[in-house]
Amino acid sequence: SLGVPYMVALTADHGGSDLVERLAARGYPAYRVDMPKVLARVNASLRQELRIAYDPLKPPASLGLEAPAGGRDGLLQHLSDALMTEPGTLARKLGLPLPEIMSRLTALEMAGAVGRRGAGYVRLAPGGISRAGVG
Repeated sequence: SLGVPYMVALTADHGGSDLVERLAARGYPAYRVDMPKVLARVNASLRQELRIAYDPLKPPASLGLEAPAGGRDGLLQHLSDALMTEPGTLARKLGLPLPEIMSRLTALEMAGAVGRRGAGYVRLAPGGISRAGVG
């Protein structure tokens, strides 16, 4: 052991925990990892190391992880900034497969456009604030 106090929490649970935010609110140096920045740095490193011109870890477009052409994801118009919406409800309403909804919500969450509340999601204003108290 190096004697350095730290804790790492990894989750793939879309029910998610606000552990990081609660710790930060109590003064601990806790933060969420900015995955787009991490992925960009890893891809840049791999491009240089492997001498390739493309991002080897870029997800397939079919996953819907990148914003649609034109920028803003249309999924945002189906989310409230005050009332949470469950992913299954969105999938049924829009006639889209649940994995696509989940991947797009994850991308929007990573971009700071939506936040989790209970079993659902709310739309966040610029700066990560919602009327629902998420952000």
